[in-house]
Amino acid sequence: SSLAMAILESMREPVTLTDKPVNVATSIGMAISTPDITAEKLIQQADMAMYWAKQNGRDNAKFYEPHMAEKVSGQFQFEQEIKEALDSHQMFLVYQPQVDSSSDRIFGLEALIRWQHPEKGLVSPAEFIPVAEESTLINKIGEFVIDSVLRRLSKWQQDKVDVVPVAVNISGRHLISEGFPQFIERTLRHYKVDGRWLKIEITEGVFIHDVHESIEIMSALKTLGVEISVDDFGTGYSSLHYLKMLPLDILKIDQSFVLESGDGAEGDKICEAIIQLAQNLDLQVIAEGVETELQAKVLNDLGCNLHQGFYYFRPESEETVGERLRQQSKRLA
Repeated sequence: SSLAMAILESMREPVTLTDKPVNVATSIGMAISTPDITAEKLIQQADMAMYWAKQNGRDNAKFYEPHMAEKVSGQFQFEQEIKEALDSHQMFLVYQPQVDSSSDRIFGLEALIRWQHPEKGLVSPAEFIPVAEESTLINKIGEFVIDSVLRRLSKWQQDKVDVVPVAVNISGRHLISEGFPQFIERTLRHYKVDGRWLKIEITEGVFIHDVHESIEIMSALKTLGVEISVDDFGTGYSSLHYLKMLPLDILKIDQSFVLESGDGAEGDKICEAIIQLAQNLDLQVIAEGVETELQAKVLNDLGCNLHQGFYYFRPESEETVGERLRQQSKRLA
């Protein structure tokens, strides 16, 4: 184990690639040989221990223990089910409208993925997204969502629906994966959709690990007309310096703060601070998780009239949302 610790310590030193420092997270799995164990089984056990180390925060080392086998086997099986779900069209999108409370106009949508499992029924994203993020499956999910959104936008435009921008949540792993901006550009071109109808939502942690690479990728997306928003703002560890540097367009107030608003105390103060910060940085600010009339009123009084939440709409099918946009066009005509 002392050798493993020494390896971990040495790997924590940044590596310079193309004049940029890159930090590498290392996970080490170890297994102890016994007279009756084969080399193949020993490697399998070490691999399970490494997977366990990755599951428990990375940048650490673990010895194989028997209880790991069941957990890792179940995780692997779940990953295979996610892959099968993508291949067999078990996953689909719903859309939650975003509302300008000053006019009751739907100004945008957020695309949310759902999984209808043939045996388990509806599987929550809270169950399968964390598992997908541990592998390249999260990239496949991201590509599926973006492709589905742009295909739907294209269809709405062909049907003469007055579309609004659609926001898509993208994982940090996918954002910094090779060729991500090029994938966006190809897909926009394929469906003949202007980049201004697509918004990419990321969390605060994405740009902290490599701010320079994040700026480069976000700038490439901005040249396509795509807007960038920071989701769940206030729950991570973002630096105000980074916020100033990054080519962002929108901050989204995390729903945990919105749910605490209206009590005249801490919740209101945090929302007010985020709203003022966004305004000072010339960013739009959207409050998510608005569930009551009081919350909506408090946010309006604080200067935020762009809302998303059950008080207005729950996530809906593309057919229902498409009809809402048609009715809105008629109302505003």
